[in-house]
Amino acid sequence: MSDFATPVPDEKTAAPEQAIANPADVRQDVAALIAGARRPELEFPVATRTDLVAEYGRLSRRVQIARAAGGTSLAGPDLPDDVDEQLERLREEIQQTTIMVRMRALPKRRYRELKAAHAPRRDVDGTMLDEDRRLGVDPTTFFPALIPELAIAPSLTPGQWSTLLEDVMTDGDYEQLTTEAWNLNEESHRAPLSHAVSTKTPRSDSA
Repeated sequence: MSDFATPVPDEKTAAPEQAIANPADVRQDVAALIAGARRPELEFPVATRTDLVAEYGRLSRRVQIARAAGGTSLAGPDLPDDVDEQLERLREEIQQTTIMVRMRALPKRRYRELKAAHAPRRDVDGTMLDEDRRLGVDPTTFFPALIPELAIAPSLTPGQWSTLLEDVMTDGDYEQLTTEAWNLNEESHRAPLSHAVSTKTPRSDSA
């Protein structure tokens, strides 16, 4: 047995990881985190020339079918020699005529106020309509009010928003936009505090 006693570290000599945090510092860190909080955002492309999008899709499918068959011709006329250039021109024009709508989730209180202001519809018997029951709102009035309020870009007038949502967009595109807007506010955003999932393929023991 050693004659020397193991020294007990006092507060001044304790390792940094053993030191007790100053409550004031903790409060300051939390305050800074709250002040720097940011809600989730996303971008949604709204094509104003969906005729070009449709043409691009048709031409792309023709190219895929022709090349899958091992040639450049279909049952109909041959593909044009400059088909790649045509696709590129269409792609550029689509990009130039697309509006990028950037949305940011609303604070919880404001989002719930907006939902309450667009209560579900009911039929003559007082029964809630099926779609409204599923969402808890009247989607015909809720989404036209929600999307402009979520949008941080571009800056549009109420009339421009109405034209974009009601006249420019197809029904399918509008459904996708409303789904994105809904999920932006309704989905949980828990911090991934556990270890990140590895993307490496496990090595087989038999290898």
